[in-house]
Amino acid sequence: MQHKHFNNNWKGGKTKHQKGYVYIRNADHPRASNGYVFEHRLIMEQHIGRYLTENEVVHHKNGVRDDNRIQNLELCSHVEHISMHHKMDEDAIQKVIELYNTMSITKISQLIQYTTKQVNAIALAHGLKRDRYDKPTDTEEILQLFKSGLSLRKIAAIKSLSHIAIRNRIIRKIGMDAYISIAIGQGKHREYTV
Repeated sequence: MQHKHFNNNWKGGKTKHQKGYVYIRNADHPRASNGYVFEHRLIMEQHIGRYLTENEVVHHKNGVRDDNRIQNLELCSHVEHISMHHKMDEDAIQKVIELYNTMSITKISQLIQYTTKQVNAIALAHGLKRDRYDKPTDTEEILQLFKSGLSLRKIAAIKSLSHIAIRNRIIRKIGMDAYISIAIGQGKHREYTV
């Protein structure tokens, strides 16, 4: 077997990523992928004297992905990075602020033609917090639909949620025993089993 330094294909442990970033061979790095790490991340880590956290991103100021001079690199959060790359218009931001707690993120993203990641970035930048289980009135409505005999999948379609999310909300609201009792009473126990 030929030593890597005598192999004509060896390029000093540097290679180019398909998106234009430079990869450096560094198998011991904690974030190495197949033994390689992005050069811009390594340079920033050397500059600040520590490993980057999961929430830190290195931005190329001039947009040239293989220009890894420290003067061209900027350390930022994911939210800041998204906003640098996606100049968001004020109308879209206002829509997100208005609709964030009344509509699913997917529906908002479709409405304003932004990605769900961008919608979440806007929400985070404006301090919006989504109630994990939605509004209590929403859960009440889901429970009423369930008691009226609608299937979990039909309720899920109405509420733009998965049938599992619907089932979990009902169980949190009334408990497992009551849930099973209603399901059996409707003769749909196979669909509703946990």
